[in-house]
Amino acid sequence: EEAVRQYQRALEVDDLSTSPDDSRRFDLLLALGQAQLRAGKREDARRAFRHAGKIAGRLDEPERLAIVALEVAPGFFAIETGVYDPLIVSLLEDALRALPPGDSELRARVLGRLAMALYWSDSLPRREQLIREATDIAERLGDPGTSAFVAQARLVALWGPDSFDDRVVESTDVIEKAEEAGERELSLIGRVFRIVTLLEAAEREDFDREVDVFCQFVEDPRH
Repeated sequence: EEAVRQYQRALEVDDLSTSPDDSRRFDLLLALGQAQLRAGKREDARRAFRHAGKIAGRLDEPERLAIVALEVAPGFFAIETGVYDPLIVSLLEDALRALPPGDSELRARVLGRLAMALYWSDSLPRREQLIREATDIAERLGDPGTSAFVAQARLVALWGPDSFDDRVVESTDVIEKAEEAGERELSLIGRVFRIVTLLEAAEREDFDREVDVFCQFVEDPRH
């Protein structure tokens, strides 16, 4: 909450500047949105990210647009269950079109995140295609953080009764890759997937043990 107040003050000061700087304002709006999201102010964060996205468009910088798109849709917990979010899908589609072709961490993450955002739509073939492309890029890059993100995206985008048998293995893969990359939040998301799957399988002892581990880990970032 304190970070939100300080970034808002910074933007007020920026409004008084006699030499406007879109790059500086983009950075401030991005930081404000990140702070608002972590403070539970999701709608305020979306407004900040929308404004940052417009600036990224004016600057004609695809990487900035991709970063905004990923921040609007930072992970599984930012999507409402059962709700198709056209803002997130639109930003991700724009970012994907703007990014240069070829392998990059940003492209792999945008592909995976778009597949997740399309979950609440009649688009399974498109989700499968996006995940295949993201996975191929992540494998060629060999970056643990990107691989963990794409593995998480695969779990969400293809979640359903047919994926049940693979979920414990795949959630463990997310956890291991995320911890290798030092990505604590991705590791926690992987643990949520494993907890849910163990509950579905009625594996009560393993479920209780995973919940205890999750609670210990989650106290550190205080999310």
